[in-house]
Amino acid sequence: MYKRKLDDNSIFHYDAETDKAVIQTVSDVEPVLEANKKEMNEHRGGYESENFNKVGSVDIVVYRDWCKKRGISEREMWNNNQHLLDFLHDPDNAAFRTHPTFFKKI
Repeated sequence: MYKRKLDDNSIFHYDAETDKAVIQTVSDVEPVLEANKKEMNEHRGGYESENFNKVGSVDIVVYRDWCKKRGISEREMWNNNQHLLDFLHDPDNAAFRTHPTFFKKI
């Protein structure tokens, strides 16, 4: 097995026995989660209309994996914000929210 780090988020794996190559994308989500927690705890309200509040910061590697597991293509992921809303509404992803109130799903 050959393994080489390509950049901060990519690792190339090659198995000579099976002649298979895989590029693994990795990410350290801890800084995002810590910043989100801090922002959530420091929340002092928002715009009265609740239309212009930041509701989350999402790690792209985690979001891509979430979409992939649901059969959502990369193109669909970027072109349909409903998937991002569904991601943020998922209780398992609550740590990616930065706003204590919640927004309406379309």
